[in-house]
Amino acid sequence: MGRDRSASDAIAPQPPGVRVDQIGVFHQTSGQLKGRPQAGPFHYVFPKPTHRQTLFLFVNERTSCILPVMNSELIELRPAEGRDCKALASIHSAAWLGAYRGLLNGIELDRMIARRSPAWWQGALSKGVQIKVLDVAGEPAGYATFGSSRIPLMAGAGEIYELYLKPEYQGLGFGRKLFETVRKDLAVRHPKGLAIQVLSENGPARAFYQALGGQLIPTTTQVSPMSRLELSVYFWSGVYRQPSRK
Repeated sequence: MGRDRSASDAIAPQPPGVRVDQIGVFHQTSGQLKGRPQAGPFHYVFPKPTHRQTLFLFVNERTSCILPVMNSELIELRPAEGRDCKALASIHSAAWLGAYRGLLNGIELDRMIARRSPAWWQGALSKGVQIKVLDVAGEPAGYATFGSSRIPLMAGAGEIYELYLKPEYQGLGFGRKLFETVRKDLAVRHPKGLAIQVLSENGPARAFYQALGGQLIPTTTQVSPMSRLELSVYFWSGVYRQPSRK
């Protein structure tokens, strides 16, 4: 007779199989992920790799997410289009909540995020704002807005106004790739250098731009309806050179 599985399954049910035929993001806790090929409620069934695409998964320890590691063919940097407005609003909201919660007044932060609706992004595109989108496996994962420097003492230089990624894609090299691509684009029209303004209390962002070689120059201030913000300015001088890969 076959073994009655009902009793054992009630105590320790076999987790359902999840085929990874399509790249996706599976949320788990960090405790479930460490050192386990089978984690949490899912048992991952991997497809056979093909010559066109090899799929791996890795853990973003900071956000406790499993993400795909893929070849460069699945990473695309492109100009934003009208169809991206909803995704841009979503990326902005997630990134701002992750970066500025606790640094900005909560009411003010909510208002600033709500202001960046899909309609706002549509208006920015119609006004000619330059926006670069980072796609990972066909899904928008980050963006950068850029153009001429707004800092009076840096006339002729370029500026990256914003560079944000979804939290689960941060710390994995995607931000560096987005930065390098935008810097190269700006160097064509703004060869005198590149500037970026960062909230001085945003330690992770400051560390990111310092690691990319930014030179810290005197701070500026920005007055918002409910607070006075100190901004640190990072500057890269000279003509863009492709970073060396050692």
